[in-house]
Amino acid sequence: MEADFSEDEVKAAIFGVEADKAPGPDGFGLRFFQEFWECVKSDVMDMLGEFSMTSQGIGDLNATFLVLIPKKEGVVAIEDYRPISLVNGSYKILSKVLANRLKEVIGYLVDECQTAFIPGRLLQDGFMTVQECITVVHKDKRKGIVLKLDFAKAYDNVRWDFLFHLLSCHGVEPNWIRMVKACVTTAKASVLVNGSPWGFFHLHKGLRQGDPLSPLLFMIVVNALSRMVKMAESEGWVVGLRAMVGGSRTSLVQYADDAILLCEVEERSIRGIKFVCWCFELVSGLKINYHESSMSGINVENNVLRRFAGILGCKIQPFPLRHLGLPLHLGRMPKAEWTLLIARLERRLEGWQSRFLSLGGRITLL
Repeated sequence: MEADFSEDEVKAAIFGVEADKAPGPDGFGLRFFQEFWECVKSDVMDMLGEFSMTSQGIGDLNATFLVLIPKKEGVVAIEDYRPISLVNGSYKILSKVLANRLKEVIGYLVDECQTAFIPGRLLQDGFMTVQECITVVHKDKRKGIVLKLDFAKAYDNVRWDFLFHLLSCHGVEPNWIRMVKACVTTAKASVLVNGSPWGFFHLHKGLRQGDPLSPLLFMIVVNALSRMVKMAESEGWVVGLRAMVGGSRTSLVQYADDAILLCEVEERSIRGIKFVCWCFELVSGLKINYHESSMSGINVENNVLRRFAGILGCKIQPFPLRHLGLPLHLGRMPKAEWTLLIARLERRLEGWQSRFLSLGGRITLL
């Protein structure tokens, strides 16, 4: 990870991203670098070489426009907007090269319960793990608790010192940590108001959505929750669910900041989860929105479910429970749910019908 940047590596990073995304303050999108690579490659390589040796000189390159995207219609509060960062093209090249290097080892740093942005892991893996566990427990007439956590503005609240500490604990080379630290801590942003920038300010926490490095760094941060849950299990504070008698227990499944906890119907597990989440919030800076989090019971009496939900301060959600846009259900999926999925698939296919696809492209789509 500390090797000098090669021209082939940088070129692969430039040509491996979507070229026509909105540019940052410098006005240069990745399309410019792709079209004029032969003309600018020496300047780009000089910039990367200097940064590799000193981790300096990117202050002005690391400027960002912040665009506020409404999460829903009719928003009235600032928390109803999602901040998207438009970073400079030259910085994006640097960040993408570092991200490509991190991708090669991220699978060794992040537990298997995390399935987002990890090469070789699929979104449906975590979903199917939870679905199988729920189905088997319900079929065997056993009891269980399913807790879906909601993080409030997860990327925006990451503590930088905690991130750098985790990288060091994972054995990442000091020079690479130094480069990541420069990318994260030198960032400055300006909010676009009616399309115009409104002054720059320096950032003091969080990871920018729009920076190629951010998703992978965030995976390392939220992986700490997985390690904490495992430690709580080893101490007997939390007891996960078994998909089958004698099988291994499943306690946590993650997809980026979407987390589902599974546990036995025991008050010690609920209080153990609350303590683990409190510790994780304290060290990471992330905040769990318990009012938007939900608890669902498998063959659990309503009075028990209400008591457990009261301990956490979360709401009760009956099955089917939606996770990653798909329904988690106890038995066979109701016909109404299939109808919704089919309608979504038909809407998605409508956009492809007007395109001229080869036979191979159609097979891939199917």
